[in-house]
Amino acid sequence: MQRIRKIKVLFDQPVIANYNVGMYKSLASRPDIHLTVSYWADRFEEYPPHNKAEINFETVSFRPIRWKIFGKLRWLNLDLFKYVIRDKPEVVIGAVGMFGINTVVSCVAEYICSLISGTRFVYRASYGLLPEVSIKIPAEGLRRIWYKVLYRNAIMLTYTQKAADIAIALGCNPESVFIDFNSMDSEDLQKIRKKFDGSVKKWKPYFLRSNGISDHGYVLFTGRLSEDKRLDLLIEAWKHVIEQVPDTLLVVVGSGPDRERGIDMARGLGVIFVKGQYDTRELAKYYYLSDIVVFPGYATLSTHFAMCFGKPIICSQYGNEAEYIQDGINGFVYKYGDVNDLADKLIRLLRNHELRCRFGLASERMVKEIINIQHMVDTIAKAIHFAGRMGKSKNSNLQ
Repeated sequence: MQRIRKIKVLFDQPVIANYNVGMYKSLASRPDIHLTVSYWADRFEEYPPHNKAEINFETVSFRPIRWKIFGKLRWLNLDLFKYVIRDKPEVVIGAVGMFGINTVVSCVAEYICSLISGTRFVYRASYGLLPEVSIKIPAEGLRRIWYKVLYRNAIMLTYTQKAADIAIALGCNPESVFIDFNSMDSEDLQKIRKKFDGSVKKWKPYFLRSNGISDHGYVLFTGRLSEDKRLDLLIEAWKHVIEQVPDTLLVVVGSGPDRERGIDMARGLGVIFVKGQYDTRELAKYYYLSDIVVFPGYATLSTHFAMCFGKPIICSQYGNEAEYIQDGINGFVYKYGDVNDLADKLIRLLRNHELRCRFGLASERMVKEIINIQHMVDTIAKAIHFAGRMGKSKNSNLQ
């Protein structure tokens, strides 16, 4: 029996985030991939609640050099460069500019690495990052030349079709662009949901009581409470909502710089604030019992969490995963910044139980069919094999 050859892959990340561990485990379990995940040694290494011994992928830590220029933080990841030259991974997956300073330095470092070790680089980018990857060259003609240099031979993994279209417009070969539909560990979340279905009567009363939540249902907002998440917009809209639907609650789960300001703005509105939850199973309880999940500002991977739990979603068309919300199909897309539009859509959903159920079922269907961890891992594996073949071809030409 012929032994399957493993492609040596480095997945470069500043932090091994809890929500990405399922993806790494699935990639590492494939017979054709030998996976190592890197992280910055001085950043908090986020592992899920289970034992580290259960993690089946190798890890390596880097210590990038940091300095400030005119108050702006810069960094250079020489450790990544050394690792690639020494260990010669066939494929490295990471963000555009993974070596640091700027994309020019990264491109030079990647070119040197490809010559010495034959390594191919795959960029995993969201819609929000793609338009910003250029250095700030004043002349538009030079900018276009720079895009061509950067993207001509680039291999891209994007979260959405819109991001893929941007990459192609910037000069990527369409065959080198893969849409992986960024996903949390949908299989794990569905297992959690199934367990909740059988045990909800045991934990629900205590959960509601300890959080001060009534049993009338609530609207949920989760995420880091920073300016781009627009908690302020949601609270302004909530003033209109409780005039029309006075029995409902807004539950805000998250920590961050805008938390205290949000608490001040929400006084007298019956908004319940809960500190950020980093245990997936505890956070899942808030999603499980909610009626609607809302993202008034930058939509993130939390949209997928809500979809896995079959929830209707309201968001703007702004953020990495906002494209997963289809207006009138699995939620509402409101006009960003329009408080009245946000309030109207919240009121409409709160008053229509049948519509909430229909949107929720559509979210579940999308998760089952395409926006799930299996599809994501399969697509990343396709990009890895594509990069591996290109690396071999390039080495053959050099020889």
